[in-house]
Amino acid sequence: MLVDCVLDLGPEGVLLASTAGLLRCEGDTTTVVPLPYEEMGGLEVDYVVKGRGDTLWCFGHYGRLVAWTPRGARVIPFHPPASSLAPTVTSVGLDENGALWVATFEGLFRVSGTRVDYFDEGAGLPSAWINDVLVDRDHVLWVATEGGLCKLSQPGVRNYVARDGLPVGAVWAIAELPGGRVCLGTNKGIVVVDTSGAPTVLTSRNGLPEEAIVDMEVGEDGSLWVLGFNQVFNWKEEKFISYPYAPFQRIILSSILPVSSDEIWVGTAAGTYVLDVRTHTFCPHPMMSQIRGSPRVRRLVRSHHGGAWVLGSRLWRWSPDGSVEEVEPPFGTDVGAIMVVLECDDTVLVGTTEGLFIKEGAEWRRVDLGDRFPFEVVRDRGGAFWLGCNEGIARVAGDSVSVFGTYDGVALVEANTNAAILARDGRVWFGGRNVTVIDPSQVHRPKDQAPLVVEAAVGTRLAWLPTGVTCEPGARSVELRLACPSFSNEQEMAFR
Repeated sequence: MLVDCVLDLGPEGVLLASTAGLLRCEGDTTTVVPLPYEEMGGLEVDYVVKGRGDTLWCFGHYGRLVAWTPRGARVIPFHPPASSLAPTVTSVGLDENGALWVATFEGLFRVSGTRVDYFDEGAGLPSAWINDVLVDRDHVLWVATEGGLCKLSQPGVRNYVARDGLPVGAVWAIAELPGGRVCLGTNKGIVVVDTSGAPTVLTSRNGLPEEAIVDMEVGEDGSLWVLGFNQVFNWKEEKFISYPYAPFQRIILSSILPVSSDEIWVGTAAGTYVLDVRTHTFCPHPMMSQIRGSPRVRRLVRSHHGGAWVLGSRLWRWSPDGSVEEVEPPFGTDVGAIMVVLECDDTVLVGTTEGLFIKEGAEWRRVDLGDRFPFEVVRDRGGAFWLGCNEGIARVAGDSVSVFGTYDGVALVEANTNAAILARDGRVWFGGRNVTVIDPSQVHRPKDQAPLVVEAAVGTRLAWLPTGVTCEPGARSVELRLACPSFSNEQEMAFR
């Protein structure tokens, strides 16, 4: 019998992961833990680690992972995407949410419930040969690889970049199909990401009428309505149907909104047009006669009460009775260009180039985002708002604002309008320069900045500040040393 791993349970004895199964040793007694060995493909257990509560995670030799409790067990496939064999486990870390981070010689795995995510060089690791993992007290994940040391501050973040199958680095639109597939619109086709995270690119070779995508929305029947640079088309049952309209060859198209199965709105630089799906005809929307100023429409957004928001040079709200109301800017000030509107319950969020404004009841308030401004806003299941900004991503929950950038593992450099969704699994997708997917349940707020440590020396004397150092007349040298002990948000340290 070969023993690969030993786990000390204290008073409950010792567990041995061996070629004869998972053995429990208590005093002079050794028993076999009743794992589902048949489903595991054999008795061999390579590694065992304790999870939350009374859960034991057992790594079988034949590509199966078992979550075992005295009440039962569940078996999860556990192997790299290109192999059916179990990788060699070198270390396991448990994060604050109960997820396992598994280091192997063939990549890094994250196990949460029955979901298994895989990370290798394509996900940004310098090497897929992982020697060790550690989750520290600040919930930062450290990964020791053959190619160097990596830090992951936000384990709930996943990215898609060019090396992951994106035909370009920019995504202009995102939509989710009823089955859970996510579509990414680029200027070189549509990338369809399946539920396992694998991308497939649709181009003209697959019948795509136009590869440059401006916007996408899912209709009532579950089909995908797509707005290209010059035309509208629909994707249903893996087939594309075009709805050409000659005037669209000469004007800028910006937004698409399926109002019903037979009526599709298109926002353009010349106003809003309506597509009658039954007759394949377009006509100007009657509401344009009620809109003052420039007819240009930047975005069309569905409202909470069955109407629609029209974002142009001003902000308009269309009601199902056909009336159009202009919404005055908050505080009566110039809020800049209006980029996005989100309405939920009695709350309205307006994102502009001057920041984020929130209306709760009859009162407006401005959220301080620093130099950032939002292109997209999504509300997660916990009620927090996620913003795709000109610089990274921000989270707004009440009066609290958290910012996530490249130091947090976010590949999104700048978000785009039309490119954000809350998916059915609760994750938030943002597109722009690269794509970032965030699981709000797995993201923790950065801790407040650690206390600044300052020491000063005048001549040969060294003292801590602010206890005080006296600089006498004639002193020729003053030395200041500053440090802020933090591994979780060191990029936010500011020295003044």
